[in-house]
Amino acid sequence: MSNTALVPVSFHGDTLMAVAIEGRHYISIRSVCDAVGIDYSAQRQRIMRHAVMAEGVVVITTPSAGGPQETLCLPLDKLNGWLFGVNTSRVRPELRDKLIAYQRECFDVLAQHFGVAPRTSTVELASALAQTHAVLNQLSNELVAELAAGRAEREAFRVERASFSIQTRMARRDTDRLFSKVIRALRPEAELPRARPWTVEEQMRCLQLHQQHVSPSDIATMLGRSKASVHRFLQKVAAEQTTKQHTLM
Repeated sequence: MSNTALVPVSFHGDTLMAVAIEGRHYISIRSVCDAVGIDYSAQRQRIMRHAVMAEGVVVITTPSAGGPQETLCLPLDKLNGWLFGVNTSRVRPELRDKLIAYQRECFDVLAQHFGVAPRTSTVELASALAQTHAVLNQLSNELVAELAAGRAEREAFRVERASFSIQTRMARRDTDRLFSKVIRALRPEAELPRARPWTVEEQMRCLQLHQQHVSPSDIATMLGRSKASVHRFLQKVAAEQTTKQHTLM
């Protein structure tokens, strides 16, 4: 308990009582409660129940007409913690804006009064956080754009590769067809042997090519036979298979 005299500090038209003790600065809780219209007894109990805020409180004894009075004072560095814990919705509407102003600015004004190095105000912190948020948003958007550009580039490469593959297959098919035409032009069907019997190897080769969907004309060219003979052979094989199926039924 100390008998150090309190000194008045003007803030938003109110007079707050403060004191410096051994280099540390304190603010009268009662003077703040009276200014913003909150119950001093309830706030005193809340502070004393709080493990951190209760550590540094001091009780100042001041003279009055009714005799010495005790005033609970809170260290200046714990003022914001206490004010931020006051619920503005429980304050009378006409005093609500004043309480919000106290929560925003009270510490800075008192710190300047005592010549204490001011902390960053709530407004400055909010501005810094907003700027940081804007930078993070910009970086996020740039990253998304780069990822999208990379996906678009990979998709374009995939389409180009698929197109090249299709063009290559078409070119190979056209080349095979042209080669077959050249072969037929150089060796007309009239010059190809027709009466020669089919060997077993030719029959197997013909069926194999037919199963691979090679045209009869190309089969005739590859086997050195006429297209008509290839047709007759394939028709004969088909007829034999049909006969076998009917027999089994």
